[in-house]
Amino acid sequence: MDVEQSPYQYTQELLDQLSREIHSLKEEKKELEKQNADLKEKVRKLQEGQTDMFSSLTEKERLAYRHRIQQLISKIDKHLNHSS
Repeated sequence: MDVEQSPYQYTQELLDQLSREIHSLKEEKKELEKQNADLKEKVRKLQEGQTDMFSSLTEKERLAYRHRIQQLISKIDKHLNHSS
């Protein structure tokens, strides 16, 4: 506190500083909320554009892949059991 300042002036100065800081934080919050909304929109658009590799397959093709994978697993199991 400056010697020439009254306690009232000092308190007023502190309140002004606090008010400026609050205003600055509110503006920063607005910017961050906008950035967050923009990023969420980008993620949503990316997710819309993505499909898993099986979504374009018919049920018949999926069953064929499943059957083939089960055969391969069975072959691997037999090979591992023969090696032991």
